[in-house]
Amino acid sequence: MPRYAEDDLERVRDATDIVQLVSERVELRQKGHTFWGCCPFHNEKTPSFKVDPDRKNWHCFGCGEGGDAFTYMMKTEQLTFPEAVAALAERAHIELTEDPRAAQAAGRAKRVRAVCADTAEYYGRYLRQSKREGAARARTYLASRGFGTEIAQEWQLGYAPGYGMLLAHLTERGHAADDMLAANVIIKDVKGNLRDRFFERVMFPINDSQGRCIAFGGRVIGDGHPKYLNSNETPVFHKSAQLYGLDHAKQAILNSRTALIVEGYTDVIALHAHGFTHAVATLGTALTATHVKLLSRFAGRIVYLFDGDEAGRRAADRAVQFVDATLSQEFAASPVKLDVVLLPAGLDPADLVAQPGGTERLQQLLDAATPLLEYAIERRFARWNLTRPEERQRALVDAVSVLRPLKGSLLATEYANRIADKLSATGADIGLERVLDELNRLKVPPPAQSGSSGGAAAPAPAVNYGGTLPVREPLMLTTDELVERELLALMIRVPAVRRAVADRLDEGDFSHPTYHDIAHLLRAQPPQSDASALIDTLDAAIPGVARMVADYNFSADEPTLRAAGYDMLFRLKEMRLQADIRRRRAAIADSGRPASKQDLSALLQMEQNLGELRARRFDE
Repeated sequence: MPRYAEDDLERVRDATDIVQLVSERVELRQKGHTFWGCCPFHNEKTPSFKVDPDRKNWHCFGCGEGGDAFTYMMKTEQLTFPEAVAALAERAHIELTEDPRAAQAAGRAKRVRAVCADTAEYYGRYLRQSKREGAARARTYLASRGFGTEIAQEWQLGYAPGYGMLLAHLTERGHAADDMLAANVIIKDVKGNLRDRFFERVMFPINDSQGRCIAFGGRVIGDGHPKYLNSNETPVFHKSAQLYGLDHAKQAILNSRTALIVEGYTDVIALHAHGFTHAVATLGTALTATHVKLLSRFAGRIVYLFDGDEAGRRAADRAVQFVDATLSQEFAASPVKLDVVLLPAGLDPADLVAQPGGTERLQQLLDAATPLLEYAIERRFARWNLTRPEERQRALVDAVSVLRPLKGSLLATEYANRIADKLSATGADIGLERVLDELNRLKVPPPAQSGSSGGAAAPAPAVNYGGTLPVREPLMLTTDELVERELLALMIRVPAVRRAVADRLDEGDFSHPTYHDIAHLLRAQPPQSDASALIDTLDAAIPGVARMVADYNFSADEPTLRAAGYDMLFRLKEMRLQADIRRRRAAIADSGRPASKQDLSALLQMEQNLGELRARRFDE
């Protein structure tokens, strides 16, 4: 990240007319030496947002936000501090002095963005002007989605003909091959020849929050594969940190303090066309914690809009990974409200708003959105037959796991009370104290570490990135952790092993606390759960489980795997007993006194337990 000299910062600050800067977004009226308007960061009808040109700062008396020109750019444009400095310097035609390596990286990023800008311009012009069949089919497709010329131009939609036509155009424009390759609009074939990456596709330019083109998504027309093809990661494009349409939506998100997240480019465009201008979409990936953190700078409420089919429900289930301290008033300066909406089965957002009365129906669904916590807990309860006592206990563990990141907060207590009420209504003798006891058994994940932006802006709410599992390479794990990890992966992947081993596990069998938590939740899952659904559930509660399981491939037959599970279970219990014996002997040696009768009796009992365990090993 570039660092700028203090003299440069002062030059940029002095050269920036903060009143003019703010006036581009906020209508200001002068009162004496200061200017007043309605705050761009929260809804208000009476102006409480003051800009002071003498002090070169701004402050809102309604929401308490304030700062200088750099802070204002960071908040309105979703920039880091260096990016805000660079943007204002460019605006004031000031050349900044920075570290040579950072300057080199910044120069390359600027060239890559220039390639993307020229590519978007070429694709857009080809779509509008070409008389060839491909462009005509693209126009017909877009018209069938309700995207006429005006919408196509607003969103810079285009068409990629392929066949080296883009390569020729960019070369003519003077772009170097290395920059075209870095932008991922040109690639090398197996023979090392350059060729267009996108062929015969409707193109959706992807912009950063400042409206600069940084990547592309391409949709095939007809039955080609893959249906959607996105740019790979580049020096300026990172899928997990970008949202499609944010440059169009950020002002509406700031005004409404609400962000609406959908899954597709066409969904975003259709929603904007029907008045839902606070909609954005992920870019071929699941929603990430980085996305949530990004949106939390603009919004206090995030609504996930999912298709109503089973795939949509499972996607909504995975969203529970974003339940963290940002939801709690006590733990976060700016709590984020997370809501879920499931659309009627068979409809995506674009289909819904295209129907007669569709916009009103969608607004009703958004108004009635379910809090993510409530949705997740109800989904957990739905897995179990709550009329059966043995399933109620597992339902309790399953539901409580959702609250794990919030343990100790008033919000967790509130939902623990709801869980108790739900179970009590079935005739169970389960009160709030019992639910809280179950919650206290689960370890709280450590908070995410976030770096400083280098500016004066208030910190964004902390977002839990997970990371509660050991993140070392397998060769660096202890023997205990390797056995614990492999047994859990085997139980998750193979239902027969899970059914055979789960009830034989004890709390003390796991040395790593997170492995203990996984086992505890695993025992609460329905015996018939398939591996895929189980991985989604566990990974949502304890991020990193899916990655852990992916390290293993169990291809033997079921009896062999069941025997392997028993063997690993034995090894776990043997290691725990051996560790207990070593600790007891070390404590006696460290005391500097002879072993007492109690010490010897305890050691003898441990040795007997170990002997009995080994004798039972072959009885399984």
